[in-house]
Parts: sequence; C-alpha cells; structure tokens
Amino acid sequence: MTTIIYKHALETVSNLNADLGTKTEGEPSATAGTYALINDMISNLSSIKASMKTEEKVISARLTALAVAGEVVTEAAVVNSPMTAATLMCKTGPGNETTARHDGSTTDVATLPAVFKVGSVYYSESAVFGVLAGACKLISELKDGTLTIANPPVISSTTLNTT
Repeated sequence: MTTIIYKHALETVSNLNADLGTKTEGEPSATAGTYALINDMISNLSSIKASMKTEEKVISARLTALAVAGEVVTEAAVVNSPMTAATLMCKTGPGNETTARHDGSTTDVATLPAVFKVGSVYYSESAVFGVLAGACKLISELKDGTLTIANPPVISSTTLNTT
C-alpha cells in the first residue's frame, strides 16, 4: 500500500487549480496552476491558428486570381500581391528545407509567404511547423508516459533563419 502525505495531496489539488499568474518571458511562475497553463497554451495555439487561417485566405485568394487570369508560372515571382514575404523560415529541424515543406532549393526566405505575423516578424509555414513539431513531440511523450529518467524531456532543435 502506498503512503501519500496528506499535505502533499492537498498541495497537488491546489497547484492543479491555481490561476496562471504572471509569466516572465512567456514562462509561467512556479506557482501557476497546471490547468490554467494548459488553458493558456490552448488559447495561444487557437490564436496562432486563427491568424494563420487569415493569412492562408490571402495566399489562396491571390493564387486563385492568378489561376483564373491564366498567369500561373510556378517559379515566377507573384507581383502586386497582398501576401507578405516571410522573414523567418525553418533552416534545421522538423520542417527544414530538405523536407516536403518546400522544394529544398529555398535559400531566400523572402520568396516564401508569411503565414503568421507578429509585429515585424513574419514566420513562414516551415518556421511555425518546426517550432510546433518540437513541442508536439514533447507533449506526446508526456501523454504516452515515455518521459522517464532514462528518456528525459528534450525539445527538438529547430533553427529559424533568414537564409
């Protein structure tokens, strides 16, 4: 039979249900609640997805307009476009240029459309995918119970770059 200390069980319930509190550089304090943290992460992901859907509509509308006009040249620049050029793309890690995220010959991030914009930082789809893929792996390992002393949590290395 296990012996759980009463105060530890009480602290656990309190920690699960505490509010999020203040985050420093995006990281919650040690007193933040676990459920509040999960809710904050879901909210952030939902916001990112909504922003990306907005950019996707801009990209798709321009592609459709070009196709209707018969102006499709796959290697040509899309001029007079409402699309925003990315400022960051995934250089190494999940979503890098050797994957199917783009054709592997992209050396100029400005040739990729931005799918997520924050201030003057414009992320390509490969940049967003690379960041989220590393987080996904870690969360999956937690959910599957494969994070152990022998398999400690490691975030996949993703490098974002401008070239």
